[in-house]
Amino acid sequence: MKIMPPYVFRYRSKVLDDWGLSGFVLVEEEMKDGKRIKRNGGGHISIHTFPERGYVSLDIYFHKEFNHNEAVGYAASLFGIARFEKNLIDRGDLKLHAGAKNIEKILREIREEMSRDQKKGEEPPDEYA
Repeated sequence: MKIMPPYVFRYRSKVLDDWGLSGFVLVEEEMKDGKRIKRNGGGHISIHTFPERGYVSLDIYFHKEFNHNEAVGYAASLFGIARFEKNLIDRGDLKLHAGAKNIEKILREIREEMSRDQKKGEEPPDEYA
């Protein structure tokens, strides 16, 4: 499920063949358990295309495991890709630099807000659903 509208833009350069479309969307996985929807983490999908070069770069990130072979197969069929390179990266846990006090403060405030909402029984807002 997307949690924001896709952001798509056209890139142009002084080099005629060096143009393309790029897009980005934040997504969230949902697990349906009867009528209840459990949110199970999120991620993003970004794409950069260069049509004159016949090149597509696709980045799919989820903080949980997913079927990457199915995702690559779908993208290959969608774009008519005959040859591709696939790189899997384990991005690991977030470890902040000791001097990143502002980020730590923001994360703490977000966690506290989420905890308060959960105690009230409130679901997170679906602003872009």
